[in-house]
Amino acid sequence: MKRLWPLLLLSLTSCAPKVSGEAVTQTMRAGDMEITVSAPKWVTRQEFYPLKVTYTNKGKQTLKLSDPLDCAYIWGAEQRESGKVPEPLGNYGCPSIPAPMKTLAPGESYAGEYHVIISGYPAGEYRLTPEQLRQLSPLNYHAGDIKAGYGQPLTPPPKEIRFQIR
Repeated sequence: MKRLWPLLLLSLTSCAPKVSGEAVTQTMRAGDMEITVSAPKWVTRQEFYPLKVTYTNKGKQTLKLSDPLDCAYIWGAEQRESGKVPEPLGNYGCPSIPAPMKTLAPGESYAGEYHVIISGYPAGEYRLTPEQLRQLSPLNYHAGDIKAGYGQPLTPPPKEIRFQIR
């Protein structure tokens, strides 16, 4: 039995979803908020395509913002050639009660992951459009006064993210 453990572990890890170590990164601004997105070049077939996102307060005032990672799902990754969106295998929902507001002091960052739903998508070339990436801009507040709402322009505008499902 001791000889079978390495084989069993090897077989379990070889079936696990894989994500490329190479990533494409883009940085945008929404007012005083800097948003950095890191997208892997490829993933194996799995439930989600991970987008690593970091929010950094580049301003001189503390920012209060809705938690951008509270409902961190992106639907509708398109096949690059056809522009069609495959039907995912599962349904996903967000909590009905929003998370508490986040506070970022000047220079402070908040990082996490957005999940692009690719459950059941066939292998192939896919893309996320700049319009889909605009949802990364959070609703933010300065000292309790609304300064900018959801959809504050991102500068430079987000670029399309291309990735492969293997």
